[in-house]
Amino acid sequence: MAADAGSPFIASTPDAVVYVATTEPTRRRVRLEGARLHHARAAGVPVPRVLSHGDDHLVVTRVADGGALTGAAVAAVVAAVDQLAAVASLPVEEDGRQDGQREARPVLERARAAVALARLGVSPWRFLTVRRAATALPATVTIHGDLQPANILVAPDASVHLIDLELAGHGPAGWDLATLWPMLDHAGDRARLLAAIDERTPDRDHRNSLLRWLSLRYVGDLLRSDDPRLPAAVDRWREASQLR
Repeated sequence: MAADAGSPFIASTPDAVVYVATTEPTRRRVRLEGARLHHARAAGVPVPRVLSHGDDHLVVTRVADGGALTGAAVAAVVAAVDQLAAVASLPVEEDGRQDGQREARPVLERARAAVALARLGVSPWRFLTVRRAATALPATVTIHGDLQPANILVAPDASVHLIDLELAGHGPAGWDLATLWPMLDHAGDRARLLAAIDERTPDRDHRNSLLRWLSLRYVGDLLRSDDPRLPAAVDRWREASQLR
C-alpha cells in the first residue's frame, strides 16, 4: 500500500510482511488490500500469498526482491499484467467503486501539477485535452491502476510479484503497461514494452492517448518534488507526443 499519513503500520519478519491498521481509514485499506490479494492470487496473478487477514491486520508472505526491472523481468511484468487483465472483477471498495483509472490525488493536487507543467510549455488546455483523450477510453479489462517500480517486487531470477492493489479496477487495455513505459531506464526495455502495448490496444490512437497522458502525468508528479528523474521523464513525454 502506498505510504502516506493514511497508511497502516508496516513491519517485516524474514518470512512475512505485517500491516497493522489503527484507524478506520487504514482498516478499510487493509480489508480491501487483503481481499484483493487473495482474489488475485486465486486467479493466478503473481501477488504475495495472504497468511492472515482481519479487520485490523494483514499478513502476507515476504517474497524475494532486489532484482533489476529490466530484460526478463519486464517480460514477466507484461505476463503478470495480462493475468490481472483476465480477472473478471476484484472485491470493490465499500462505496462499490471499481474504477482503476481514478486518481489517487485530490483535484487540488492535479491542478497544481497542471500549473507546474506550464513551466515546460504545456498549457492547461493541452493538459486537459491529453487527459480527456485517455480517460475517455473504454474500460474493458482489470488493471492494477498504479503500476510503478515500487509496486513490482523483482526476484533475483527475474520473476515478479505485484503489490498494492488499492487502485485496481476496470480500465482501458494497455493502461498499466503505458503507465510503466516512461519509468523504464533502458531504451530496449521501453521498445519491448511499446511492442507489448501495441499488441494489447485496438489501434494507434488508443495507444498514443495512453502514452501521452500517462507520460505527462508522470512528469507532473516529478515536477512537484524536483525529482532527479525529471529530465528523462520529460524526454519520454516528448517522445510520446511525437508518436503517430
